[in-house]
Amino acid sequence: MTELRLKVSDGSDTSFFNGIRNDASNAKVLNWSSWSPESEEATRSYIQSKSGSLYTIMISDDSKVGYVQLKTGSCGGENYHEPEEVGVYLLPSARGKGYAERALLLLESCSQSSLGLMARVDSRNEASSSLFRRVGYHEVGRIDVLDRDTCDECCILYFFKRL
Repeated sequence: MTELRLKVSDGSDTSFFNGIRNDASNAKVLNWSSWSPESEEATRSYIQSKSGSLYTIMISDDSKVGYVQLKTGSCGGENYHEPEEVGVYLLPSARGKGYAERALLLLESCSQSSLGLMARVDSRNEASSSLFRRVGYHEVGRIDVLDRDTCDECCILYFFKRL
């Protein structure tokens, strides 16, 4: 089995993240409402703004294959204690190899939340829904939405895992 580790993302990851952020095909996958190319400096600032909550997924040959992120305060603002939200992205060449599952399990040890972790998933992303179920998340809700590009009806699924 290929070794996998999480590295706190820093300036040395700028080119890797810039490649992801400047690939227009990722706009839908990453749920960006608008997309435009971004400079290396803007990407570096983005990484710095995520200080300690953005992790590069590395495999044994030091290849960067994706990232995971913990976000706090994404639902109710500063007035509530709430679960941290987790996000995961893998390069297309790294998908289907178990890296996302292992990275999410490693990320749990980085979480400061006493409440657990949550994730939001587009219902059309069956691979992601299946991933969260495999690592012990339970669907706790869904909300109907319209796709910004196609105006198709779809759902956002909410998953939760108590730690």
